[in-house]
Amino acid sequence: AQLPACRSEHTAHTALNLSNNPTLAGGWQHLAPLTRLQRLELRENQLCRVPEALSSLAALTSLDLRINMLESEANVGWHHLQPLTRLSRGRLNVDLNGWHHLPPALVAVLVGWLQPNP
Repeated sequence: AQLPACRSEHTAHTALNLSNNPTLAGGWQHLAPLTRLQRLELRENQLCRVPEALSSLAALTSLDLRINMLESEANVGWHHLQPLTRLSRGRLNVDLNGWHHLPPALVAVLVGWLQPNP
């Protein structure tokens, strides 16, 4: 299944829960018009990658990626979170993805959020 295109009346939403959709496999580009989105829940979707489209959601202050299939060592797109600097003051939940330590690429994003802007 894929995310459908957003209708114009939905672009003002500030929260979206897409959890428990294990067949959700695409259509992430349809999130881009949701420029006011502050909270996105993607837990239990069997995601193997962080969708690139998340990088355009600059208003996000809460992102739930719990209980997916995000690998710790592979390049799964953690860098797509780098532009989401509001998450640094909010909440990023990546629990229960089967890791024993934070993935180095995710640590790099977190450290980048702590750096002062030039």
